[in-house]
Amino acid sequence: MEVSPEFAAYISAYTSGLVSTESNIKVILQTEIPLETNEDKSLKNNILTFSPSIKGTTYLTDNSTLEFRPDEKLKQGEIYTGKLDLKPIYTKIPDKLKTFEFQFQAKKAGLFGKYKRNSGYTGRTGKL
Repeated sequence: MEVSPEFAAYISAYTSGLVSTESNIKVILQTEIPLETNEDKSLKNNILTFSPSIKGTTYLTDNSTLEFRPDEKLKQGEIYTGKLDLKPIYTKIPDKLKTFEFQFQAKKAGLFGKYKRNSGYTGRTGKL
């Protein structure tokens, strides 16, 4: 999924590519976030949704970072699309930019577990 470069004026960084099934999902904005939070810093209004749906809670972890914490592990291999409603944050944002969409994929577990792709390791030997 291509994200329009026009969002760079509003979005500094976001979760994308392959992520762990235990990852939290982050969106960092270019400005402070003027949203109401509960005592635990969770947002009072849900402005971040996912397809397929992920149950969890969105927190304001600092003045410009939203962090979604899933209740359960993400499904291995699943491609998720996040949608962030920017209208409550940027009241004067153009209509074509009011929803920021981004994608990421939960990693599939490998047969041999985790390893670094560029570690110089070229193979494994042994019996299964």
